Amino acid sequence: MADLAKYTIALAGNPNCGKTTLFNRLTKSNQKVGNWPGVTIEKKVGSYVKTKPGTAEKETVNVVDLPGIYSLTPYSAEEIIARNYIVDENPDLVINIVDATNLERNLYLTFQLKKLGCPMIVALNMMDEVEQNGTVIDFEKMSEMLGVPVIPISAIEGKSFSSKVAKLMGYKSSKVAEGGVEKLIAKSNDILDHSVKYFSEHPEATPVAQKEAISEDAFEKKKFDPTLLKNADDIDYDAHSAEIYSEISKIVSATVREGEKQVQQDRTKKIDAILTNKWIGIPIFLVLMFIVFELSFTVGGIFTDLIDVFFNETLAEFVEEWFTSAGTSDWMIDLVINGIIAGVGGVLTFVPQIFILFVFLTLMEDTGYMARVAFLLDRIFKYIGLSGKSFIPLILGFGCSVPAVMAARTLDNEMDRKTTIFITPFMSCGARLPIYALFVGVFFTAYYGLTMLFLYVLGILVAIGSAWLLKKTIFKGPSSPFIMELPPYRFPDLYTYLKHIWEKTRGFVIRAGTIIFLASVMIWFLQGYDFSFAAVEDSADSILGVIGSVIAPIFEPLGFGDWRAAMSLFTGFIAKEAVVSTIEILYTPEDFEMLFTPVIALAFMVFTLLYLPCLAAFATIKRELNSWKLAILAAIYQTAVAYIAAFIVYRVGLLVVQFL
Repeated sequence: MADLAKYTIALAGNPNCGKTTLFNRLTKSNQKVGNWPGVTIEKKVGSYVKTKPGTAEKETVNVVDLPGIYSLTPYSAEEIIARNYIVDENPDLVINIVDATNLERNLYLTFQLKKLGCPMIVALNMMDEVEQNGTVIDFEKMSEMLGVPVIPISAIEGKSFSSKVAKLMGYKSSKVAEGGVEKLIAKSNDILDHSVKYFSEHPEATPVAQKEAISEDAFEKKKFDPTLLKNADDIDYDAHSAEIYSEISKIVSATVREGEKQVQQDRTKKIDAILTNKWIGIPIFLVLMFIVFELSFTVGGIFTDLIDVFFNETLAEFVEEWFTSAGTSDWMIDLVINGIIAGVGGVLTFVPQIFILFVFLTLMEDTGYMARVAFLLDRIFKYIGLSGKSFIPLILGFGCSVPAVMAARTLDNEMDRKTTIFITPFMSCGARLPIYALFVGVFFTAYYGLTMLFLYVLGILVAIGSAWLLKKTIFKGPSSPFIMELPPYRFPDLYTYLKHIWEKTRGFVIRAGTIIFLASVMIWFLQGYDFSFAAVEDSADSILGVIGSVIAPIFEPLGFGDWRAAMSLFTGFIAKEAVVSTIEILYTPEDFEMLFTPVIALAFMVFTLLYLPCLAAFATIKRELNSWKLAILAAIYQTAVAYIAAFIVYRVGLLVVQFL
């Protein structure tokens, strides 16, 4: 790397210490940031270009954001990834991000990182909160006692970092403090050797690179003593941990003067007294979600109507007039107006509602509230054999099933991980929102918030019930205890917050302009031509009509046995937004309102909520489970659950209508 004038910095630290925020600041990227542990589940790599001090020469610096870990003992996927990278890849510099508001816990990892012998600096993050509390930290003395440079930063405000990194990039030797710290670091050898012992006994959790490192030569290279492994079972790790924390306590006592104000802690306690109350916590969550859905419809609906008029009237009429005057063929006019504009425009119409939903969900994530929801639901999850930690992937599923399924990697228990992957697609992802908005806007305009809340809560309840069933059958086994730090409530960084909302909304629009565009063209062609590629007058005679007529009887018991509804579900496997595109292309507004009733519409929405996810999510499930058999089983199970739920909703709905 030196020959290429390139350096590599690794960011390491506890969960929720601000690593990813700092990574985004340095690399101008947009990795997921959430105010709960476990957001970063694999290492992320970015880069930024800096100018060498005193010259005009540019240097590229690679920045690696490692998963948040509390120690280097590799019992979890995050710890394995982080420790393997630091040990095997030898980064030029490790920046240990430390939450300055919780030094006692964070500095434990600092001691372990020092023992690895790599160049390291400690960045005390969240100094804005420290100053707000009136706390004073002696950075020079702390640096002297730790034996490494210590610098104050505020990643969320973007203060004090890039320039200090540039100055410290030449730091290539790690000072070792004298006295107690040096002695303590030496004893941490036992703990690190215990970590390697774990790898040797659990080869299935050990990457190839780490397997090769388990040798006497490799240990000598890393300055480990392999002979200690002979008596590893006799080591009193609790005593060593106590010594480490004792030394940390001495450092904190000598360098930190606590302020009289504890603004953040007091604020968090007051809010948690209400929001995490075991009796009213969940009802408050439901009320908040109802308000979010109601606002997304009422406020977003204003702009939705304007966009609908633009696509279906203004733009469609302009294109038709322009093409007609230019002598364009009829089939091209039909493709653009009834295929592309109807399909893509039908999806883009709901961007305002999706944007508002992202505004509130992102706010709930970034402030730390969603971590509290996981804590509240832990009491329910433990009765079905899972922990509240499984709720984190489920919450991410409200955005997109792909990263949500990947987030299940943070679960240590293999059976819990597989169960969570199976049930995560039951969460109502953002791609399903246009489907709900379409049907609710026609059949449930007076009950938008309640209908949306029903669908989202139904997804959670079905996920919980499925988890109970799966843990009793194919994924039997004990669950891991739920240990998750509840982060303090924090006001999100405005720049990062707005950027997250923009990226989510932009991603939805890009899908509409790519996947949905191609799907709309394909749907238009398949509904306009038969198998001999001859144009048809009646779309029921088209390729799509013939295939749909074969599939449609399957959905007759659910109320939507029309071939057009069946084919919209089929195209929904490509992308859930394609359901809306298909309906917009195949149905006229009159046919849509005639063939669907409120009961049928509700059953249809329930089916789209629960049946197999999109192609990208299915591929992710297969990759994470590493089994075609389990991936196909998951898809079959999800679709079967969707069928049963939609059947119940339709039949019960018919009974209710009869008695009204």
